[in-house]
Amino acid sequence: MKPNKIIADIFILCFILITFTNCFSQSGNMDTSHVLLSSQEFDYKNPQFDKSGGSLNYSIKDCILAYEKWSSPRKPVISVRFINYNTLGTETDLSDNSSLNINPAVAYFTDFSQVENGPGAVAFQSNRDGNWDIYISFYNSVSWSTPTAVGVTTENETEPCIVPYRHNNSLNYLLTFKRGSDIYVKNFFNGVWKDEVNLTGNDSLDCFSSEMTKTVYNDNQFFIAYDRKLSLM
Repeated sequence: MKPNKIIADIFILCFILITFTNCFSQSGNMDTSHVLLSSQEFDYKNPQFDKSGGSLNYSIKDCILAYEKWSSPRKPVISVRFINYNTLGTETDLSDNSSLNINPAVAYFTDFSQVENGPGAVAFQSNRDGNWDIYISFYNSVSWSTPTAVGVTTENETEPCIVPYRHNNSLNYLLTFKRGSDIYVKNFFNGVWKDEVNLTGNDSLDCFSSEMTKTVYNDNQFFIAYDRKLSLM
């Protein structure tokens, strides 16, 4: 008997949102790489950054950079900085080292009315309560909020992905994550988390690694892609 062969395919969804009520940087000109972070004390892993397409103001130079900061025997923390080309802002730790904190996802919103230092959010997964949950911290252009759990269940929630969007002049966020073998989406609208939606509930395969982007000219339309694990005899 031949062993099972595991492969993955990719699904892409167009999601129409209806709401009621050592890290390196490379510029767009492909110039020399710059060492942004280097330390004898810490290992820096999994850098993530975002400058969303909510505006076409390309004079805005900054973005939010989040990463895992490891230092044995301490557990990893999620740290965040603003970055402007190859210049880093002050580091802020969003978590402590009492638990595993990994897989940061970044959302940053800028527009013509605010040249830099705009609002944003960082989501990540943490096992501080015994299993994996998604936590999120919001930036209000002044400071970062204390991370809070996006709903706590007995199942593991992992692999967050987050994008910002505007609706009726309100800044909101759409979050996807993996729970069990499914991909869920949750909407932070007008300062309140709405009910989550299971995007893959009718799919019997294991779904994972969701990615999401927003269309520039339509704040209610998103594209969500994810992998599915296939088992072929």
